[in-house]
Amino acid sequence: QCLFERNKPNILYALLFTLMEVEKLFTHHVENIMIVISGVLL
Repeated sequence: QCLFERNKPNILYALLFTLMEVEKLFTHHVENIMIVISGVLL
């Protein structure tokens, strides 16, 4: 348990970093979709 308590912040940082990376990828994906939709509409 002591080891886990010490590692908890690292796990939280890793989770946060992963979420940020996923969000970046998702945002980029959404931008591409918007560009495609714009191209189709115009």
